Amino acid sequence: MSTRSDRLQEWFASRSKNDWRALFVCILISASIWVLRSLTEDATDVFTVPVVFVDTPDGFDLVSSPAAELDLEVTSTGFGILGQRYFKREKPLEFSLSSLPRIEGEQAIPSKILFNRARKLVGSDRDILSIQPDSMYVTLSKRAQKEMRIIHLIEENLDDGQFISKQSDNLGGKVIVTGPQSLLDSLSSVTTSKLVLEESGVYDMELLIPQGLKSSSVEQFKLTVALDVLSKRSFTVPITLSESNKARNIVLYPSEITLTIIGGNEVLNSFTSELFSVVLASNDLETLAAAGQNKVAVKLQQEIEGMKSIEIAPGRVEFHMPR
Repeated sequence: MSTRSDRLQEWFASRSKNDWRALFVCILISASIWVLRSLTEDATDVFTVPVVFVDTPDGFDLVSSPAAELDLEVTSTGFGILGQRYFKREKPLEFSLSSLPRIEGEQAIPSKILFNRARKLVGSDRDILSIQPDSMYVTLSKRAQKEMRIIHLIEENLDDGQFISKQSDNLGGKVIVTGPQSLLDSLSSVTTSKLVLEESGVYDMELLIPQGLKSSSVEQFKLTVALDVLSKRSFTVPITLSESNKARNIVLYPSEITLTIIGGNEVLNSFTSELFSVVLASNDLETLAAAGQNKVAVKLQQEIEGMKSIEIAPGRVEFHMPR
């Protein structure tokens, strides 16, 4: 007595190779017809479109903007969806800020405008079901300008005893920066790209302007750096009294000070004591005397650039006023 398993084996064995080929072809044709029918029917998918803001109104700056992307839920044929996803790239949606009112503060980009711009972008073969986010906000600020110091970022890799005796740039150490007033108020200087310094020379530098600001001049410039060997010299310099104190016959003790300067050997060798002028930090000696003080600080009247250190000794001297 044959079982069901035996009957199935007899049936499969009775089929010829041609029968199996015909069955496979039928299945393949059926699957192809199903796929083609599915791809001709409408389907829904979500595409991400980058948003680019252009044409900022003259005299204004874009201070803040939302995440620059839109998620578009679109409906199209299956062929359209596949073609877009695997063979095309979405062009960015450009939004002209010149169409907004020329006023400061946060402004809304209406969803209707976004929808119309997106519809033009995706074309007539796809319908947009929804947009996320459905609205965007941008903040405009009136453009201002401010002069800022340039701080050169220099990493010194010098031999022992060397130091920077002079550095200057072709921008004069300052630059005009434009941008929103709120950003400008928070800054007083801009920095540069880092320079690893090993020897004297002229170097290409780049201004690092903070985001949201612009430089009114070129952002690349030349920096000239001169190195020298450290040296130390001392000068005896008399203290110079004002004409009013001379008229009062003010007497100082000591009447001269010792000026010790550490700096470049080449520059120091060109210095003489006659180049310097030391004066009293305060000429109102009567007020000091009335307060019971008989000493006054002294200071160097002129600035000496490119020096490592400058020391005045003594820093305070006695003064005597005739009765």
